[in-house]
Formats: sequence, C-alpha cells, structure tokens
Amino acid sequence: MKWKDLTNLHQIEEYFSLTEKERQYLSKPSSQNLPVRLNSYWASLCNDQPKDPLRLQAIPRSYENIHKDYESSDPLDDKEYSPVRRAVHRYTDRLLLLVTHQCALYCRHCFRRHFTGGPNEEISMEELDDALLYIQDHPEIHELILSGGDSLLLSLSKWKYIEQWSRNLNRPLIIRCGTRLPITAPYKLQKELLEVMQRCKNLWMVIQVNHPRELSPQAKQCIQEIRSRGINILNQSVLLKNINDDPEILKQLSYALLEQGIKPYYIFQGDLASGTSHFRVNLSRTYTIMKELRVLVSGMAMPQFAVDLPGGGKIPLMEDRIVEQDNRHFIFKNLQGNDYPYPLEEEIHE
Repeated sequence: MKWKDLTNLHQIEEYFSLTEKERQYLSKPSSQNLPVRLNSYWASLCNDQPKDPLRLQAIPRSYENIHKDYESSDPLDDKEYSPVRRAVHRYTDRLLLLVTHQCALYCRHCFRRHFTGGPNEEISMEELDDALLYIQDHPEIHELILSGGDSLLLSLSKWKYIEQWSRNLNRPLIIRCGTRLPITAPYKLQKELLEVMQRCKNLWMVIQVNHPRELSPQAKQCIQEIRSRGINILNQSVLLKNINDDPEILKQLSYALLEQGIKPYYIFQGDLASGTSHFRVNLSRTYTIMKELRVLVSGMAMPQFAVDLPGGGKIPLMEDRIVEQDNRHFIFKNLQGNDYPYPLEEEIHE
C-alpha cells in the first residue's frame, strides 16, 4: 500500500471527523508553532474518537496556542551548550548532533519545536566535519548521539560518512541514534541504511513508543528487521496526559516492548516546551503512577522516570531529589547538587 503525508486540514479531514479545537487550529495554524505532519499509515492505526491516544499525539488542537510564562521554545537550553553549529555538549562524555529538521510525524508534544519542522534541510558537510573534528579534539566524549528531527531521515551518503569516520577514529565511540521512524512510518526505513548502521561499531537505537497500540504488525516487523542486524534498541517514552498516564497502560507498554527485545529505558516528565501544557501530567500524579507501576512490573520492565530541566539536565524522579515543595513548584537537586524548579501545574480540563 502506498502511504501518503497529511499536512493540512483538507488532507486530514479525509481520515478524521475533526473536533472544534482541531478544526480551529488547522483552519489557521500558527507560524509560531510546530508545523503539521502525520501520514496515512499513522491515521490507519487511529480510531475516529477525539481522545484516541494515537490521534492526540498527531493532530494539533487549539491548546497549542496557550503559552505559559515559564515555558520556552528551547526548554533544554540547547543553544547554551552548542560549541559548534548543530552540536549540543551538555554532558561531559557525550555530544548530541542535530542532523536533520525533519520527522515523518511531528508529535504535538515535541520539546525541540524551535528546531524540528524547519526548512527542509539537513546538516551540511561543513557542519558535520566541524562536529566530528570537535569530537576528535575532545577525548572525554565517548558517545555521539544523532538526533534532530529524526536521525533515520538523514541522507544515506552522510550516514556512510559518519560510519567510515567512526571506524577510523583512534578510540572507541558509541553511536546512539534517536528515531521514531520504525513506529511512525516503518515503510520509510531503507534496507541500505540498515546495512550502513550494521557496519557501525557500538551502535544503539533509541526509539519512542508511548502507547502499546503503536506497536502495530508493521512496526514489529520493522523492529525485528533492525534487531536481526545486531542493533540494540532502547525505548524512551514521554508521560502524556490522556495518552499513557495510567499504570496499567504503562505495564502493557513495558511488556509489549520486552516481547520485541526492546528495553524500557526512560519515561520522561513533559518538558516545559511552549504550547504543550495540555500534555503535561501533574507532577504529584506522576509520582503516584511511578509508585504503582513499580508494584506491577519486574525490574527489567521498569523504566527510569526522570525530568529534564533547563540547565539542570536529567534528574531522576526520586524523592531524595526533591529539596522543597510548595503549592506552585517542586524544587529538584540535580546530580551536580544544584537546585532547579518544576511547576506544579493545574490540570487543563477538556
């Protein structure tokens, strides 16, 4: 079957009976927000109910026009840690490289919306060479993280360039590629790309599955093709209101992932990205979900709950990391001993 992209009101309403809030946004999309893109494959996994968990991730609603004063278009302060263009060196031992603006589906909870969905361009050879030279000059870097956008949409020629460069590097380097392509558009994954990835030494793939229904037969077939190449896969989920904020759903997700040979790695509290407050789960409820899930699953099936704070990096959601709590904030202590706030938000009732 030939799948197609859906990027505007007319195309999307061929597949969905739109709600007022969906139609309101799609009739006049904001140029300040993330562009719209899903595909007919993803639409085929959804049902035509407004609160379908897959639909909520893909079709924008007018809530995206709500911007809180503590939100940011760059909630992780990527720009503050960028030594060369497109590179983010927040953690000493790893470098993140934003290799493309593009994704097969623009998730409405995206935290990197200041970058994702921009002009149809990928990292230039000059930018790539600058980043790889930076890694060579910094022996403390042991891991290269390819992200974006979706790293599997980077051109085959540049993947080959990175693979050859890594083989000639005079020290071991782990390559981690971040992608949702096997989940949101498995039909786009090229076998030629898998062959290149297979040749990479120490390559890991990190995907994002947020709900067990995302693991369709097509997605499972794609995952098994990846694993047959000896590529290890981890999963990072985002905790999303009305999508997976339920211990039973998360239990189903963890075991569905393990059945495919995927380790449930992280579940992230929603980042403070502009226009995403309707997806964020109240942090007190997050702690309740985490405690209940720990009772329901084995240690192997239990992901690490964490929050990623501007300037503070990833902080495990553990009680000993909470310094203070009032009726407005949780104050967390990060791994370096510094304090960072996260708002205790009111629920948006739909």
